[in-house]
Amino acid sequence: MLFLRTNDFLSWSKHDVYNNRKDKGIHRAIQQAKRYMNATHKGYYLQLDIKGFFYSLDKNILFMKIFHDISNAKMPLMKKEILWLSNKIIYHDPTRNYIFKGDKSKLALLPSHKTLFKIPKSKGLPIGNLTSQFFANVYMNDFDNFIKRKLKVKYYIRYVDDFVLFDTSKERLQVLYGEIENYLNHMLKLELRADTKLKKHTDGLDFLGYIIRENYILTRQRVVKNYKKTNYLQAYENQKGKMTLEEIKKFLSVQASFVAHIKHSNSFNLMSKVGKINESNPFDFDRDE
Repeated sequence: MLFLRTNDFLSWSKHDVYNNRKDKGIHRAIQQAKRYMNATHKGYYLQLDIKGFFYSLDKNILFMKIFHDISNAKMPLMKKEILWLSNKIIYHDPTRNYIFKGDKSKLALLPSHKTLFKIPKSKGLPIGNLTSQFFANVYMNDFDNFIKRKLKVKYYIRYVDDFVLFDTSKERLQVLYGEIENYLNHMLKLELRADTKLKKHTDGLDFLGYIIRENYILTRQRVVKNYKKTNYLQAYENQKGKMTLEEIKKFLSVQASFVAHIKHSNSFNLMSKVGKINESNPFDFDRDE
């Protein structure tokens, strides 16, 4: 889509936002978090998360932000078309004319703030859509600018609705929390989740699947436990020589996914403990044996 160029909508904040942006991403974010921890050596971090983020976005606020940015943009052509398309996407109701895959009776078990079926039609965007990811950054851009320009926070990272502030002063972070909560409530109609974390760097920062400290990065234990639960290597050995090509690919894809994740942490000892398939060519076996 022609108009989905994030930097056209992000100003000051584009250096601090790591989701759905070129040359950013999870692994750049965790490395930046580690640098910020070192920059505020033996300091503190304030980690915040927005409650039911995608289901809480106000469509009217979002569209007015798009309208304002497009109206002021230096693009003589296609303004009307872009606004028309934005309106169509933002105000589309995905709870109508849909194809449901799964057990529909389980919808009743979902909390009201976790489904588009139980919220006002003026709120919420479908999580899986690329446009929703883009619009989320547009929605939060003024908030990012508020953090950097108004609150003068030097060390700040946001990844969708999960964001972290770093400082040497615990007291300053406590004051900032109140300012942030007030802004989100009044300007964006969003609420912070109750599990706010204000901790020392030495406690470690649990962020985006990793535990980050000043001197190293570890893989989150839950990720390791889930991998071990599969009894992956034992299952492979038990079925070796009896598997189809697709079954072998499945084993290798599980391993590749895990290795790709942990390689961004200090994981040499971890890989030694969990083990891996070391055969030079796991596809080379005689199925007739």
